[in-house]
Amino acid sequence: MTDLRLKKEIKITKMPYLTIPIIGILATFSVTFFMYFDFNIRMVYGYSLLCIFTFFYLCTIHFKIHLSKEKIIFFFLSIIISIFVFLGSSKEGTAEYAIGMNLCVLIAVVYEPQEEQYFNAMKIFYIFSVAFSIYSILTFIFPEVYLTFVKPIISEGSATYNEELLRDGYGIALGANVVFIDYIIATGLIFSLNCLFVGKKIIKSKTLNIINMIICFLGMLCVNRKGELLAVLITFFFLYRNHMKQCNSREKAKLRYILIITIVFLTLAIAYMAQKGYLIRFYIFFNKIIRNFSDERIDITSGRIIIWKHALNIFKKNPILGIGWEHFFAKIPEHGIDTVKVHNNFIQLLCETGVIGFFVIATPMILLLIQAYYYMKNYSHNKQNKSIVRIGYTTSFGIQFFFFILDFIDPCIYKMSFWPIYTISIMSLIFAKTYERN
Repeated sequence: MTDLRLKKEIKITKMPYLTIPIIGILATFSVTFFMYFDFNIRMVYGYSLLCIFTFFYLCTIHFKIHLSKEKIIFFFLSIIISIFVFLGSSKEGTAEYAIGMNLCVLIAVVYEPQEEQYFNAMKIFYIFSVAFSIYSILTFIFPEVYLTFVKPIISEGSATYNEELLRDGYGIALGANVVFIDYIIATGLIFSLNCLFVGKKIIKSKTLNIINMIICFLGMLCVNRKGELLAVLITFFFLYRNHMKQCNSREKAKLRYILIITIVFLTLAIAYMAQKGYLIRFYIFFNKIIRNFSDERIDITSGRIIIWKHALNIFKKNPILGIGWEHFFAKIPEHGIDTVKVHNNFIQLLCETGVIGFFVIATPMILLLIQAYYYMKNYSHNKQNKSIVRIGYTTSFGIQFFFFILDFIDPCIYKMSFWPIYTISIMSLIFAKTYERN
Protein backbone atom coordinates (compact mmCIF):
# COMPACT_ATOMS: atom_id res chain seq x y z
CA MET A 1 0.00 0.00 0.00
CA THR A 2 2.82 2.37 0.92
CA ASP A 3 4.73 1.58 -2.29
CA LEU A 4 1.58 2.26 -4.36
CA ARG A 5 1.14 5.68 -2.78
CA LEU A 6 4.81 6.47 -3.35
CA LYS A 7 4.51 5.55 -7.03
CA LYS A 8 1.44 7.79 -7.40
CA GLU A 9 3.26 10.70 -5.76
CA ILE A 10 6.29 10.21 -8.01
CA LYS A 11 4.01 10.08 -11.08
CA ILE A 12 2.27 13.30 -10.05
CA THR A 13 5.61 14.99 -9.39
CA LYS A 14 6.99 14.02 -12.78
CA MET A 15 3.86 15.04 -14.68
CA PRO A 16 4.89 17.96 -16.96
CA TYR A 17 3.01 21.23 -16.62
CA LEU A 18 1.03 22.60 -19.51
CA THR A 19 3.23 25.04 -21.45
CA ILE A 20 1.35 28.09 -22.69
CA PRO A 21 3.31 30.25 -25.19
CA ILE A 22 2.07 33.56 -23.81
CA ILE A 23 4.91 35.44 -25.52
CA GLY A 24 3.49 34.24 -28.86
CA ILE A 25 0.01 35.34 -27.81
CA LEU A 26 1.41 38.76 -26.80
CA ALA A 27 3.22 39.04 -30.15
CA THR A 28 0.00 38.17 -31.99
CA PHE A 29 -1.89 40.74 -29.90
CA SER A 30 0.71 43.33 -30.87
CA VAL A 31 0.73 42.73 -34.64
CA THR A 32 -3.08 42.57 -34.81
CA PHE A 33 -3.59 45.67 -32.68
CA PHE A 34 -4.79 47.59 -35.76
CA MET A 35 -7.96 45.47 -35.90
CA TYR A 36 -9.47 47.16 -32.83
CA PHE A 37 -9.62 50.49 -34.66
CA ASP A 38 -9.97 49.43 -38.30
CA PHE A 39 -12.73 46.91 -37.65
CA ASN A 40 -14.36 48.45 -34.56
CA ILE A 41 -13.54 45.47 -32.35
CA ARG A 42 -13.68 46.28 -28.66
CA MET A 43 -10.19 46.17 -27.19
CA VAL A 44 -11.55 44.52 -24.05
CA TYR A 45 -11.78 41.24 -25.99
CA GLY A 46 -8.05 41.27 -26.65
CA TYR A 47 -7.30 42.14 -23.03
CA SER A 48 -9.63 39.39 -21.85
CA LEU A 49 -7.84 36.74 -23.91
CA LEU A 50 -4.48 37.89 -22.55
CA CYS A 51 -5.88 37.72 -19.01
CA ILE A 52 -7.26 34.20 -19.54
CA PHE A 53 -3.99 32.81 -20.90
CA THR A 54 -1.98 34.54 -18.17
CA PHE A 55 -4.31 33.12 -15.50
CA PHE A 56 -3.97 29.57 -16.82
CA TYR A 57 -0.20 29.96 -16.99
CA LEU A 58 -0.09 31.11 -13.37
CA CYS A 59 -2.11 28.05 -12.40
CA THR A 60 0.28 25.69 -14.19
CA ILE A 61 3.41 27.10 -12.51
CA HIS A 62 1.77 27.12 -9.06
CA PHE A 63 2.64 30.83 -8.74
CA LYS A 64 6.40 30.14 -8.51
CA ILE A 65 7.68 33.39 -9.98
CA HIS A 66 11.37 34.19 -10.24
CA LEU A 67 11.86 37.94 -9.76
CA SER A 68 14.97 39.29 -11.45
CA LYS A 69 16.32 42.82 -11.28
CA GLU A 70 14.90 43.62 -14.72
CA LYS A 71 11.44 42.40 -13.76
CA ILE A 72 11.42 44.52 -10.60
CA ILE A 73 12.49 47.65 -12.52
CA PHE A 74 9.87 47.04 -15.20
CA PHE A 75 7.16 46.43 -12.61
CA PHE A 76 8.14 49.61 -10.75
CA LEU A 77 7.91 51.58 -14.01
CA SER A 78 4.34 50.40 -14.68
CA ILE A 79 3.23 51.20 -11.11
CA ILE A 80 4.59 54.74 -11.31
CA ILE A 81 2.97 55.43 -14.68
CA SER A 82 -0.32 53.97 -13.41
CA ILE A 83 -0.26 56.35 -10.44
CA PHE A 84 0.21 59.37 -12.72
CA VAL A 85 -2.46 58.09 -15.14
CA PHE A 86 -5.16 57.48 -12.54
CA LEU A 87 -4.41 60.56 -10.42
CA GLY A 88 -3.62 63.06 -13.16
CA SER A 89 -5.59 62.18 -16.29
CA SER A 90 -9.22 62.71 -17.17
CA LYS A 91 -8.83 62.02 -20.89
CA GLU A 92 -11.03 59.32 -22.41
CA GLY A 93 -9.25 56.01 -22.90
CA THR A 94 -6.52 56.47 -20.29
CA ALA A 95 -7.99 53.77 -18.04
CA GLU A 96 -7.81 51.28 -20.93
CA TYR A 97 -4.25 52.42 -21.56
CA ALA A 98 -3.24 51.74 -17.94
CA ILE A 99 -4.95 48.34 -17.88
CA GLY A 100 -3.29 47.28 -21.14
CA MET A 101 0.13 48.48 -20.00
CA ASN A 102 -0.09 46.68 -16.65
CA LEU A 103 -1.30 43.48 -18.29
CA CYS A 104 1.73 43.48 -20.62
CA VAL A 105 4.07 44.13 -17.69
CA LEU A 106 2.41 41.37 -15.64
CA ILE A 107 3.12 38.89 -18.44
CA ALA A 108 6.80 39.91 -18.46
CA VAL A 109 7.00 39.49 -14.68
CA VAL A 110 5.35 36.06 -14.38
CA TYR A 111 6.38 34.43 -17.66
CA GLU A 112 9.75 33.14 -18.86
CA PRO A 113 9.63 31.75 -22.41
CA GLN A 114 11.41 28.64 -23.63
CA GLU A 115 13.77 28.86 -26.60
CA GLU A 116 11.29 27.61 -29.18
CA GLN A 117 8.51 29.81 -27.79
CA TYR A 118 10.69 32.91 -27.90
CA PHE A 119 11.96 32.27 -31.44
CA ASN A 120 8.46 31.52 -32.78
CA ALA A 121 7.09 34.71 -31.16
CA MET A 122 9.78 36.80 -32.85
CA LYS A 123 9.05 35.07 -36.16
CA ILE A 124 5.52 36.43 -35.86
CA PHE A 125 6.96 39.95 -35.91
CA TYR A 126 9.19 38.99 -38.83
CA ILE A 127 6.32 37.56 -40.91
CA PHE A 128 4.02 40.51 -40.22
CA SER A 129 6.80 43.03 -40.86
CA VAL A 130 7.17 41.64 -44.38
CA ALA A 131 3.39 41.44 -44.88
CA PHE A 132 2.83 45.01 -43.67
CA SER A 133 5.72 46.22 -45.86
CA ILE A 134 4.18 44.66 -48.96
CA TYR A 135 0.82 46.18 -47.99
CA SER A 136 2.47 49.58 -47.49
CA ILE A 137 4.24 49.46 -50.85
CA LEU A 138 1.19 48.31 -52.79
CA THR A 139 -1.27 50.77 -51.26
CA PHE A 140 1.14 53.69 -51.56
CA ILE A 141 2.16 53.13 -55.19
CA PHE A 142 -1.27 51.81 -56.22
CA PRO A 143 -3.89 53.63 -54.11
CA GLU A 144 -6.64 51.85 -56.05
CA VAL A 145 -5.66 48.66 -54.18
CA TYR A 146 -6.62 50.38 -50.95
CA LEU A 147 -9.72 52.02 -52.41
CA THR A 148 -11.01 48.77 -53.94
CA PHE A 149 -10.17 46.13 -51.34
CA VAL A 150 -9.47 47.82 -47.98
CA LYS A 151 -11.54 50.99 -47.66
CA PRO A 152 -14.96 49.28 -48.05
CA ILE A 153 -14.35 46.91 -45.12
CA ILE A 154 -12.74 49.19 -42.49
CA SER A 155 -14.42 51.62 -40.11
CA GLU A 156 -15.48 55.05 -41.32
CA GLY A 157 -13.12 56.83 -38.92
CA SER A 158 -10.08 54.87 -40.13
CA ALA A 159 -11.04 55.44 -43.78
CA THR A 160 -11.34 59.20 -43.23
CA TYR A 161 -7.97 59.29 -41.44
CA ASN A 162 -6.30 57.34 -44.27
CA GLU A 163 -7.59 59.79 -46.86
CA GLU A 164 -6.06 62.64 -44.86
CA LEU A 165 -2.73 60.80 -44.79
CA LEU A 166 -2.80 60.27 -48.54
CA ARG A 167 -3.37 63.98 -49.09
CA ASP A 168 -0.40 64.78 -46.83
CA GLY A 169 1.93 62.38 -48.68
CA TYR A 170 1.97 59.54 -46.13
CA GLY A 171 1.28 55.88 -46.73
CA ILE A 172 -1.89 54.09 -45.68
CA ALA A 173 -2.12 53.62 -41.92
CA LEU A 174 -3.19 50.55 -40.02
CA GLY A 175 -5.32 50.93 -36.94
CA ALA A 176 -5.81 54.65 -37.61
CA ASN A 177 -2.21 55.18 -36.55
CA VAL A 178 0.46 55.98 -39.11
CA VAL A 179 3.32 54.79 -36.87
CA PHE A 180 1.87 51.33 -36.19
CA ILE A 181 3.31 49.81 -39.38
CA ASP A 182 6.75 51.25 -38.63
CA TYR A 183 6.76 49.81 -35.09
CA ILE A 184 6.11 46.30 -36.39
CA ILE A 185 8.48 46.60 -39.35
CA ALA A 186 11.27 47.97 -37.12
CA THR A 187 10.86 45.07 -34.68
CA GLY A 188 10.93 42.50 -37.48
CA LEU A 189 13.95 44.17 -39.08
CA ILE A 190 15.93 44.24 -35.83
CA PHE A 191 15.22 40.57 -35.18
CA SER A 192 16.04 39.46 -38.75
CA LEU A 193 19.28 41.48 -38.76
CA ASN A 194 20.41 39.86 -35.51
CA CYS A 195 19.60 36.39 -36.90
CA LEU A 196 21.63 37.24 -40.00
CA PHE A 197 24.59 38.29 -37.84
CA VAL A 198 24.68 35.10 -35.77
CA GLY A 199 23.88 32.78 -38.67
CA LYS A 200 20.54 31.50 -37.34
CA LYS A 201 18.01 30.96 -40.12
CA ILE A 202 14.50 32.39 -39.84
CA ILE A 203 13.63 30.87 -43.20
CA LYS A 204 15.56 28.33 -45.26
CA SER A 205 17.03 30.79 -47.77
CA LYS A 206 19.40 33.47 -46.47
CA THR A 207 19.06 35.31 -49.79
CA LEU A 208 15.28 35.46 -49.41
CA ASN A 209 15.75 36.77 -45.86
CA ILE A 210 17.93 39.62 -47.16
CA ILE A 211 15.35 40.37 -49.88
CA ASN A 212 12.65 40.50 -47.21
CA MET A 213 14.73 42.99 -45.21
CA ILE A 214 15.04 45.18 -48.32
CA ILE A 215 11.25 44.98 -48.76
CA CYS A 216 10.85 46.10 -45.15
CA PHE A 217 13.06 49.15 -45.70
CA LEU A 218 11.07 50.04 -48.81
CA GLY A 219 7.88 49.59 -46.78
CA MET A 220 9.11 52.10 -44.22
CA LEU A 221 9.98 54.50 -47.03
CA CYS A 222 6.43 54.22 -48.36
CA VAL A 223 5.00 55.03 -44.94
CA ASN A 224 6.95 58.29 -45.33
CA ARG A 225 7.80 58.70 -41.65
CA LYS A 226 11.27 60.20 -41.32
CA GLY A 227 11.65 59.72 -37.56
CA GLU A 228 11.07 55.95 -37.46
CA LEU A 229 13.30 55.42 -40.50
CA LEU A 230 16.12 57.46 -38.92
CA ALA A 231 15.75 55.56 -35.62
CA VAL A 232 16.00 52.22 -37.45
CA LEU A 233 19.11 53.30 -39.36
CA ILE A 234 20.87 54.49 -36.19
CA THR A 235 19.91 51.26 -34.40
CA PHE A 236 21.22 49.18 -37.31
CA PHE A 237 24.50 51.08 -37.19
CA PHE A 238 24.98 50.30 -33.47
CA LEU A 239 24.09 46.62 -33.94
CA TYR A 240 26.40 46.39 -36.97
CA ARG A 241 29.32 47.93 -35.07
CA ASN A 242 28.77 45.62 -32.11
CA HIS A 243 28.74 42.56 -34.37
CA MET A 244 31.78 43.60 -36.42
CA LYS A 245 33.92 43.96 -33.28
CA GLN A 246 33.73 40.24 -32.57
CA CYS A 247 33.92 38.95 -36.19
CA ASN A 248 36.98 37.49 -37.83
CA SER A 249 38.33 39.01 -41.06
CA ARG A 250 36.50 36.50 -43.29
CA GLU A 251 33.13 37.16 -41.63
CA LYS A 252 33.70 40.92 -41.85
CA ALA A 253 34.44 40.74 -45.57
CA LYS A 254 31.35 38.63 -46.21
CA LEU A 255 29.11 40.95 -44.21
CA ARG A 256 30.51 44.04 -45.97
CA TYR A 257 29.84 42.38 -49.33
CA ILE A 258 26.20 41.73 -48.37
CA LEU A 259 25.87 45.27 -47.02
CA ILE A 260 27.25 46.88 -50.18
CA ILE A 261 24.91 44.91 -52.45
CA THR A 262 21.94 45.77 -50.22
CA ILE A 263 22.83 49.48 -50.18
CA VAL A 264 23.26 49.56 -53.97
CA PHE A 265 19.89 47.87 -54.51
CA LEU A 266 18.14 50.16 -52.03
CA THR A 267 19.75 53.24 -53.60
CA LEU A 268 18.46 52.25 -57.04
CA ALA A 269 14.99 51.56 -55.65
CA ILE A 270 14.94 54.88 -53.78
CA ALA A 271 16.12 56.76 -56.90
CA TYR A 272 13.32 55.16 -58.92
CA MET A 273 10.70 55.99 -56.30
CA ALA A 274 11.96 59.57 -56.01
CA GLN A 275 11.83 59.99 -59.80
CA LYS A 276 8.21 58.82 -59.80
CA GLY A 277 7.36 61.35 -57.09
CA TYR A 278 6.55 58.76 -54.41
CA LEU A 279 8.89 60.24 -51.80
CA ILE A 280 7.71 63.84 -51.89
CA ARG A 281 7.86 64.32 -48.11
CA PHE A 282 11.52 63.24 -48.06
CA TYR A 283 12.24 65.56 -50.98
CA ILE A 284 10.66 68.52 -49.14
CA PHE A 285 12.62 67.67 -45.99
CA PHE A 286 16.01 67.52 -47.71
CA ASN A 287 15.18 70.62 -49.72
CA LYS A 288 14.63 72.49 -46.44
CA ILE A 289 18.01 71.29 -45.14
CA ILE A 290 19.78 72.51 -48.30
CA ARG A 291 18.04 75.90 -48.09
CA ASN A 292 19.24 76.28 -44.50
CA PHE A 293 22.83 76.26 -45.73
CA SER A 294 22.05 79.58 -47.41
CA ASP A 295 20.77 82.67 -45.62
CA GLU A 296 17.29 81.17 -45.19
CA ARG A 297 16.16 79.86 -41.81
CA ILE A 298 13.53 77.17 -42.30
CA ASP A 299 12.14 74.88 -39.63
CA ILE A 300 12.88 71.26 -40.60
CA THR A 301 11.09 69.79 -37.55
CA SER A 302 7.53 70.28 -38.87
CA GLY A 303 6.79 72.80 -36.12
CA ARG A 304 8.14 70.62 -33.31
CA ILE A 305 10.56 73.27 -32.01
CA ILE A 306 7.68 75.70 -31.44
CA ILE A 307 5.68 73.00 -29.62
CA TRP A 308 8.71 72.12 -27.46
CA LYS A 309 9.17 75.75 -26.46
CA HIS A 310 5.54 76.05 -25.37
CA ALA A 311 5.74 72.74 -23.48
CA LEU A 312 8.87 73.89 -21.65
CA ASN A 313 7.17 77.17 -20.74
CA ILE A 314 4.26 75.18 -19.28
CA PHE A 315 6.78 73.04 -17.37
CA LYS A 316 8.43 76.15 -15.88
CA LYS A 317 5.09 77.15 -14.38
CA ASN A 318 4.54 73.65 -12.89
CA PRO A 319 8.06 72.26 -12.35
CA ILE A 320 7.50 69.81 -9.48
CA LEU A 321 4.48 67.65 -10.45
CA GLY A 322 3.56 69.09 -13.86
CA ILE A 323 0.07 69.72 -15.18
CA GLY A 324 -1.16 66.11 -15.11
CA TRP A 325 -0.85 63.09 -17.38
CA GLU A 326 -2.04 63.90 -20.93
CA HIS A 327 -3.22 67.39 -19.97
CA PHE A 328 -0.99 69.01 -22.58
CA PHE A 329 -3.68 68.61 -25.25
CA ALA A 330 -6.01 70.78 -23.13
CA LYS A 331 -3.40 73.46 -22.38
CA ILE A 332 -1.80 73.96 -25.78
CA PRO A 333 -4.85 75.61 -27.50
CA GLU A 334 -4.24 78.57 -25.15
CA HIS A 335 -0.99 79.09 -27.10
CA GLY A 336 -2.72 79.00 -30.48
CA ILE A 337 -1.33 75.59 -31.55
CA ASP A 338 -3.41 72.67 -32.79
CA THR A 339 -1.79 69.49 -31.48
CA VAL A 340 -2.35 66.86 -28.79
CA LYS A 341 1.25 65.68 -28.26
CA VAL A 342 4.55 67.40 -27.56
CA HIS A 343 6.34 65.13 -30.09
CA ASN A 344 9.15 64.59 -27.60
CA ASN A 345 8.70 62.01 -24.87
CA PHE A 346 11.13 63.63 -22.42
CA ILE A 347 9.71 67.13 -22.76
CA GLN A 348 6.15 65.83 -22.50
CA LEU A 349 7.04 63.97 -19.30
CA LEU A 350 8.58 67.14 -17.86
CA CYS A 351 5.53 69.17 -18.85
CA GLU A 352 2.91 66.73 -17.55
CA THR A 353 4.62 64.99 -14.61
CA GLY A 354 7.22 67.55 -13.56
CA VAL A 355 10.76 66.83 -12.37
CA ILE A 356 9.58 64.09 -10.00
CA GLY A 357 7.61 62.23 -12.64
CA PHE A 358 10.34 62.61 -15.23
CA PHE A 359 12.94 61.15 -12.87
CA VAL A 360 10.89 58.15 -11.68
CA ILE A 361 9.67 57.27 -15.20
CA ALA A 362 12.73 58.00 -17.35
CA THR A 363 15.25 56.45 -14.94
CA PRO A 364 13.86 52.86 -15.03
CA MET A 365 13.64 52.95 -18.84
CA ILE A 366 17.22 54.17 -19.16
CA LEU A 367 18.40 51.55 -16.64
CA LEU A 368 16.76 48.78 -18.67
CA LEU A 369 18.40 50.11 -21.84
CA ILE A 370 21.81 50.21 -20.14
CA GLN A 371 21.31 46.68 -18.81
CA ALA A 372 20.50 45.40 -22.31
CA TYR A 373 23.54 47.15 -23.78
CA TYR A 374 25.83 45.84 -21.04
CA TYR A 375 24.76 42.21 -21.48
CA MET A 376 24.83 42.46 -25.28
CA LYS A 377 28.35 43.91 -25.31
CA ASN A 378 29.66 41.61 -22.59
CA TYR A 379 28.28 38.46 -24.21
CA SER A 380 29.66 39.41 -27.63
CA HIS A 381 33.16 40.08 -26.31
CA ASN A 382 33.21 36.76 -24.44
CA LYS A 383 32.97 34.95 -27.81
CA GLN A 384 30.09 32.81 -26.63
CA ASN A 385 28.48 30.44 -29.14
CA LYS A 386 24.84 30.32 -28.04
CA SER A 387 23.23 32.07 -30.99
CA ILE A 388 19.81 32.33 -29.36
CA VAL A 389 21.31 34.17 -26.37
CA ARG A 390 23.00 36.71 -28.62
CA ILE A 391 19.73 37.17 -30.53
CA GLY A 392 17.90 37.77 -27.24
CA TYR A 393 20.37 40.37 -25.98
CA THR A 394 20.76 42.21 -29.29
CA THR A 395 17.02 42.20 -29.99
CA SER A 396 16.30 43.57 -26.52
CA PHE A 397 18.82 46.36 -26.95
CA GLY A 398 17.79 47.03 -30.55
CA ILE A 399 14.09 47.51 -29.78
CA GLN A 400 14.75 49.61 -26.68
CA PHE A 401 17.33 51.74 -28.48
CA PHE A 402 14.98 52.25 -31.44
CA PHE A 403 12.30 53.65 -29.11
CA PHE A 404 14.89 55.69 -27.19
CA ILE A 405 15.92 57.48 -30.39
CA LEU A 406 12.31 57.89 -31.40
CA ASP A 407 11.42 59.40 -28.01
CA PHE A 408 13.21 62.61 -29.00
CA ILE A 409 10.65 63.31 -31.73
CA ASP A 410 7.60 61.28 -30.68
CA PRO A 411 6.17 60.40 -27.24
CA CYS A 412 6.08 56.61 -27.76
CA ILE A 413 5.09 55.59 -24.22
CA TYR A 414 1.77 57.43 -24.57
CA LYS A 415 0.69 54.99 -27.32
CA MET A 416 -0.83 51.66 -26.26
CA SER A 417 0.66 49.97 -29.35
CA PHE A 418 4.11 50.69 -27.85
CA TRP A 419 3.71 48.56 -24.71
CA PRO A 420 3.41 45.02 -26.13
CA ILE A 421 6.53 45.56 -28.26
CA TYR A 422 8.47 47.19 -25.42
CA THR A 423 7.42 44.30 -23.17
CA ILE A 424 8.77 41.83 -25.74
CA SER A 425 12.11 43.66 -25.60
CA ILE A 426 12.28 43.28 -21.80
CA MET A 427 11.25 39.63 -22.08
CA SER A 428 14.06 39.16 -24.64
CA LEU A 429 16.56 40.43 -22.07
CA ILE A 430 15.15 38.23 -19.30
CA PHE A 431 15.03 35.20 -21.62
CA ALA A 432 18.66 35.65 -22.75
CA LYS A 433 19.92 35.98 -19.16
CA THR A 434 18.02 32.86 -18.07
CA TYR A 435 19.08 30.80 -21.08
CA GLU A 436 22.72 31.89 -20.71
CA ARG A 437 22.83 30.43 -17.19
CA ASN A 438 21.38 27.17 -18.44
